[in-house]
Amino acid sequence: MKALLISSPGDFGSLEPHWADDPLFLPLPGGSIIDLHEASFLRLGIRQARMLRCHQPGQIPKLDRLEARLKGRAIDWSVRNWPVGPWPSGFTLSEVLLRQGLFLEGDEAIVFWTAAPDPRGWTGPIIPSGFPSVEGPKWKTRVWQSGGKLQTWDGPQISLAGTRDFYRSSIRFLETLPPPPLGLKGISRQAVLEPPLALGPSVRAAAHSHLGPLVQLAAGSRVEPGTSLLRTLVLTPTRFSKDCSFADKIVIGDYVVEPLHGDETPLRMC
Repeated sequence: MKALLISSPGDFGSLEPHWADDPLFLPLPGGSIIDLHEASFLRLGIRQARMLRCHQPGQIPKLDRLEARLKGRAIDWSVRNWPVGPWPSGFTLSEVLLRQGLFLEGDEAIVFWTAAPDPRGWTGPIIPSGFPSVEGPKWKTRVWQSGGKLQTWDGPQISLAGTRDFYRSSIRFLETLPPPPLGLKGISRQAVLEPPLALGPSVRAAAHSHLGPLVQLAAGSRVEPGTSLLRTLVLTPTRFSKDCSFADKIVIGDYVVEPLHGDETPLRMC
């Protein structure tokens, strides 16, 4: 059994324009999106996977850097383009899968979408309730049989699509995954920490700052005195000035994203 992972622009909504790296490496509590998929593949006994990166016909992205970054991981990865559209300019899903014969070598494959993972590699066989479900046929995981047929897969999925589901799944992972060890170097004894928290390396929190509950804070971030973060995902290294308050938000790059609708505003400090 092998895996095919399909990635297309816009899977994660308004987060992508403010994320300098590949969207596969967007952080979740517990690791990145690619880490979550790999954990699922390993649980299913899959050791080889191919990334299919969607694009418009004639707009072929360069994938050398991504393929190099995927080398040496727990899964043996290869990367290919998928021009989405009708033949002759592009291919449908069945057509592009038929062109993966050298990779599949007659094996069956599970076809996943990056924004609709199987979470059991992290949660274990019993998935806690409260994760957003996958909506619409596009995101449904399928099984590509050796005879060339696509069948429905009966395994579980959660949704990371768009800002709303990405936020809701991240918060649910914070609530349910075993808490990571909190490195307290750089954290003032007068700072207030309310778990669950996911603090990256080299985070600094000044006296009278307040973190949590339900906060993910990117490595290298700095929180000045009087600032409060509550139910907030900070995805990129950020310095928060004094006496600011953020609740129910995603902070990425120089923007604050409102998760429900994806509205974004420039990050302004108090």
